[in-house]
Amino acid sequence: MLFQWRHEDPAASTPVRGAQHALRLRRIFDDTHDLAWRLLRRFGVPPERVEDAVQQVFLITAERLDDILPGSERAFVYGVVLGVSRSIVRRGWREVLGDDSDLRSAGPTEAEALLDRKRLVEECDRILDRLAPELREVFVLHEIEGLSSAEVARLVGIPQGTVSSRLRRARQLFRTEVEALGAVNTSTEVHGG
Repeated sequence: MLFQWRHEDPAASTPVRGAQHALRLRRIFDDTHDLAWRLLRRFGVPPERVEDAVQQVFLITAERLDDILPGSERAFVYGVVLGVSRSIVRRGWREVLGDDSDLRSAGPTEAEALLDRKRLVEECDRILDRLAPELREVFVLHEIEGLSSAEVARLVGIPQGTVSSRLRRARQLFRTEVEALGAVNTSTEVHGG
Protein backbone atom coordinates (compact mmCIF):
# COMPACT_ATOMS: atom_id res chain seq x y z
CA MET A 1 0.00 0.00 0.00
CA LEU A 2 1.59 3.28 -1.15
CA PHE A 3 -0.61 5.65 0.79
CA GLN A 4 -2.27 5.15 4.09
CA TRP A 5 -4.82 7.65 5.30
CA ARG A 6 -4.26 8.58 8.90
CA HIS A 7 -7.29 9.81 10.69
CA GLU A 8 -6.32 12.06 13.59
CA ASP A 9 -8.63 12.57 16.47
CA PRO A 10 -9.63 16.28 16.31
CA ALA A 11 -9.92 16.42 20.09
CA ALA A 12 -6.29 15.30 20.45
CA SER A 13 -4.89 17.92 18.05
CA THR A 14 -7.01 20.88 19.18
CA PRO A 15 -5.09 21.68 22.39
CA VAL A 16 -1.74 21.50 20.58
CA ARG A 17 -3.02 23.62 17.68
CA GLY A 18 -4.59 26.07 20.12
CA ALA A 19 -1.31 26.42 22.00
CA GLN A 20 0.59 26.98 18.74
CA HIS A 21 -1.93 29.63 17.68
CA ALA A 22 -1.69 31.36 21.04
CA LEU A 23 2.11 31.37 20.88
CA ARG A 24 2.13 32.74 17.33
CA LEU A 25 -0.40 35.44 18.21
CA ARG A 26 1.66 36.40 21.25
CA ARG A 27 4.79 36.75 19.08
CA ILE A 28 2.92 38.91 16.58
CA PHE A 29 1.52 41.04 19.40
CA ASP A 30 4.92 41.49 21.06
CA ASP A 31 6.55 42.35 17.73
CA THR A 32 3.95 44.83 16.45
CA HIS A 33 1.97 46.28 19.38
CA ASP A 34 3.99 49.48 19.80
CA LEU A 35 4.12 49.99 16.04
CA ALA A 36 0.35 49.52 15.72
CA TRP A 37 -0.23 52.04 18.53
CA ARG A 38 2.05 54.65 16.90
CA LEU A 39 0.60 54.17 13.43
CA LEU A 40 -2.99 54.40 14.62
CA ARG A 41 -2.18 57.64 16.39
CA ARG A 42 -0.29 59.05 13.42
CA PHE A 43 -3.05 58.07 11.01
CA GLY A 44 -5.44 60.32 12.92
CA VAL A 45 -7.05 58.07 15.53
CA PRO A 46 -7.80 60.28 18.57
CA PRO A 47 -5.86 59.44 21.75
CA GLU A 48 -8.98 58.32 23.61
CA ARG A 49 -9.78 55.82 20.83
CA VAL A 50 -6.31 54.33 20.28
CA GLU A 51 -6.60 51.63 22.96
CA ASP A 52 -9.86 50.34 21.47
CA ALA A 53 -8.40 50.55 17.96
CA VAL A 54 -5.33 48.51 18.99
CA GLN A 55 -7.61 45.91 20.52
CA GLN A 56 -9.61 45.79 17.28
CA VAL A 57 -6.40 45.33 15.25
CA PHE A 58 -5.36 42.31 17.31
CA LEU A 59 -8.86 40.81 17.40
CA ILE A 60 -8.88 40.89 13.59
CA THR A 61 -5.36 39.44 13.57
CA ALA A 62 -6.44 36.63 15.91
CA GLU A 63 -9.48 35.85 13.75
CA ARG A 64 -7.38 35.73 10.58
CA LEU A 65 -4.33 33.98 12.06
CA ASP A 66 -4.68 30.97 9.76
CA ASP A 67 -4.63 33.28 6.71
CA ILE A 68 -1.35 35.01 7.65
CA LEU A 69 1.64 33.57 5.83
CA PRO A 70 4.72 32.97 7.98
CA GLY A 71 7.08 35.90 7.59
CA SER A 72 4.36 38.35 6.58
CA GLU A 73 2.89 38.95 10.02
CA ARG A 74 4.18 42.52 10.26
CA ALA A 75 2.80 43.45 6.84
CA PHE A 76 -0.54 41.93 7.79
CA VAL A 77 -0.73 44.04 10.95
CA TYR A 78 0.22 47.15 8.91
CA GLY A 79 -2.69 46.41 6.59
CA VAL A 80 -5.14 45.90 9.46
CA VAL A 81 -3.95 49.15 11.09
CA LEU A 82 -4.57 50.99 7.82
CA GLY A 83 -8.09 49.59 7.57
CA VAL A 84 -8.99 50.25 11.21
CA SER A 85 -7.61 53.80 11.14
CA ARG A 86 -9.41 54.61 7.89
CA SER A 87 -12.65 53.33 9.36
CA ILE A 88 -12.30 55.38 12.54
CA VAL A 89 -11.27 58.57 10.76
CA ARG A 90 -14.10 58.13 8.25
CA ARG A 91 -16.58 58.03 11.12
CA GLY A 92 -15.35 61.46 12.09
CA TRP A 93 -13.97 60.73 15.53
CA ARG A 94 -11.95 63.79 16.37
CA GLU A 95 -9.12 64.27 18.80
CA VAL A 96 -9.81 65.84 22.18
CA LEU A 97 -6.73 67.66 23.36
CA GLY A 98 -5.76 68.59 26.90
CA ASP A 99 -4.86 65.32 28.61
CA ASP A 100 -1.93 66.37 30.78
CA SER A 101 -1.57 63.14 32.76
CA ASP A 102 2.04 62.79 31.54
CA LEU A 103 2.98 65.96 33.43
CA ARG A 104 1.71 65.11 36.93
CA SER A 105 4.85 63.45 38.32
CA ALA A 106 7.50 65.62 36.68
CA GLY A 107 9.46 68.37 38.42
CA PRO A 108 9.18 72.00 37.28
CA THR A 109 11.94 71.93 34.62
CA GLU A 110 10.94 68.48 33.44
CA ALA A 111 7.33 69.61 33.31
CA GLU A 112 8.18 72.54 31.05
CA ALA A 113 10.19 70.31 28.72
CA LEU A 114 7.38 67.75 28.66
CA LEU A 115 4.81 70.47 28.01
CA ASP A 116 6.87 71.87 25.12
CA ARG A 117 7.26 68.38 23.69
CA LYS A 118 3.54 67.70 24.13
CA ARG A 119 2.67 70.94 22.33
CA LEU A 120 5.04 70.07 19.49
CA VAL A 121 3.56 66.57 19.15
CA GLU A 122 0.02 67.99 19.22
CA GLU A 123 0.93 70.53 16.56
CA CYS A 124 2.47 67.82 14.37
CA ASP A 125 -0.66 65.71 14.88
CA ARG A 126 -2.81 68.66 13.79
CA ILE A 127 -0.66 69.13 10.70
CA LEU A 128 -0.93 65.41 9.91
CA ASP A 129 -4.71 65.62 10.44
CA ARG A 130 -4.92 68.35 7.80
CA LEU A 131 -3.26 66.11 5.21
CA ALA A 132 -5.60 64.05 3.05
CA PRO A 133 -5.68 60.45 4.37
CA GLU A 134 -3.93 59.02 1.31
CA LEU A 135 -1.10 61.57 1.70
CA ARG A 136 -0.86 61.07 5.45
CA GLU A 137 -0.58 57.27 5.13
CA VAL A 138 2.31 57.47 2.70
CA PHE A 139 4.04 60.25 4.67
CA VAL A 140 3.80 58.44 8.01
CA LEU A 141 4.88 55.06 6.66
CA HIS A 142 7.86 56.45 4.73
CA GLU A 143 9.05 59.48 6.70
CA ILE A 144 8.19 58.47 10.26
CA GLU A 145 8.24 54.67 10.20
CA GLY A 146 11.10 54.44 7.70
CA LEU A 147 9.54 52.03 5.19
CA SER A 148 10.93 52.08 1.66
CA SER A 149 8.77 53.33 -1.21
CA ALA A 150 8.43 49.75 -2.46
CA GLU A 151 7.23 48.57 0.97
CA VAL A 152 4.73 51.44 1.20
CA ALA A 153 3.44 50.68 -2.31
CA ARG A 154 2.96 47.00 -1.46
CA LEU A 155 1.32 47.77 1.88
CA VAL A 156 -1.07 50.48 0.69
CA GLY A 157 -1.76 48.70 -2.61
CA ILE A 158 -0.72 51.46 -5.01
CA PRO A 159 2.02 51.76 -7.66
CA GLN A 160 5.43 52.95 -6.51
CA GLY A 161 5.15 56.04 -8.74
CA THR A 162 1.96 57.01 -6.94
CA VAL A 163 3.80 56.62 -3.62
CA SER A 164 6.48 59.01 -4.87
CA SER A 165 4.03 61.65 -6.06
CA ARG A 166 1.93 61.44 -2.87
CA LEU A 167 5.06 61.60 -0.77
CA ARG A 168 6.28 64.68 -2.66
CA ARG A 169 2.91 66.44 -2.17
CA ALA A 170 2.72 65.42 1.51
CA ARG A 171 6.25 66.68 2.20
CA GLN A 172 5.49 70.02 0.57
CA LEU A 173 2.21 70.46 2.46
CA PHE A 174 3.84 69.44 5.75
CA ARG A 175 6.75 71.84 5.14
CA THR A 176 4.35 74.70 4.31
CA GLU A 177 2.35 74.06 7.50
CA VAL A 178 5.51 73.95 9.64
CA GLU A 179 6.81 77.17 8.07
CA ALA A 180 3.45 78.87 8.69
CA LEU A 181 3.54 77.67 12.29
CA GLY A 182 7.03 79.13 12.69
CA ALA A 183 5.83 82.48 11.32
CA VAL A 184 2.87 82.49 13.71
CA ASN A 185 5.06 81.64 16.71
CA THR A 186 7.62 84.30 15.77
CA SER A 187 4.88 86.89 15.30
CA THR A 188 3.32 85.99 18.65
CA GLU A 189 6.67 86.24 20.45
CA VAL A 190 7.52 89.60 18.84
CA HIS A 191 4.14 91.15 19.68
CA GLY A 192 4.03 89.62 23.15
CA GLY A 193 0.98 87.71 22.62
